[in-house]
Amino acid sequence: MDKYLVDIISRVNDETDQTVQSGYNSSDTISWKAFREAEKIDNASYIPELIGFIDSEKDKKKRDRTYFLLGHIAKNTNDDVKNSAKFAIESIKKRIEK
Repeated sequence: MDKYLVDIISRVNDETDQTVQSGYNSSDTISWKAFREAEKIDNASYIPELIGFIDSEKDKKKRDRTYFLLGHIAKNTNDDVKNSAKFAIESIKKRIEK
């Protein structure tokens, strides 16, 4: 998978800097910043890689956050919205039926 995708998936799942203390600001966390970055990605060539990752990934949290990436890329590119949405629905349906 593309190094950038590996990196951003890692960052949206990063909780190492999340502490609930006085003065804690969630918008300063690694994952919050990665989510905001993910909302702007507009490279349609990432879609097949993300679909492959979701299909093979066992960790539910990583899959869930990758769906987030996939959805935003699809929305931002208008290129593969129908294919991405169809994949997401079928994938979720398949996992529910297990």
